[in-house]
Amino acid sequence: MRSILLAAFSAGSLFQLYAQAGADSWCLEDEQNIGRWVEEQQLGIFESKQPGNFLAVNHGGGYEVAVDPLGFEIRSGSSQDCWAARSNFSAWGRTGALKPWEPVGYTHSPNELRVVGPGLDVQYLHGRAGLRQNFLVHER
Repeated sequence: MRSILLAAFSAGSLFQLYAQAGADSWCLEDEQNIGRWVEEQQLGIFESKQPGNFLAVNHGGGYEVAVDPLGFEIRSGSSQDCWAARSNFSAWGRTGALKPWEPVGYTHSPNELRVVGPGLDVQYLHGRAGLRQNFLVHER
């Protein structure tokens, strides 16, 4: 019986699968963990070609989300059921004292995007449950 090393690369990660070749069959070790790892990699938030813009896709949930510094657009992930909705964030603060939203940058990790602004950050978290948007006020 021979052992063969298969490697998969994704967003800077290296994942190795060991397969054993028998007379008539292939056997992948820990198939459930491999599937879970692939799904987690697909549920990331990825930077698009345009700097400061990002994409999150959930094939199982049937949607994709394009995030930019001023908001996001969510659309169906299927050509059979085509729909889209846009949400823009333009101002924040108390009634009568709204401040314009002027993002100054962002921080990004595999499943989190934080659009940074003076006094407020907009955080996006993407996982199995979907995409979550949080508004993080720096002070009260």
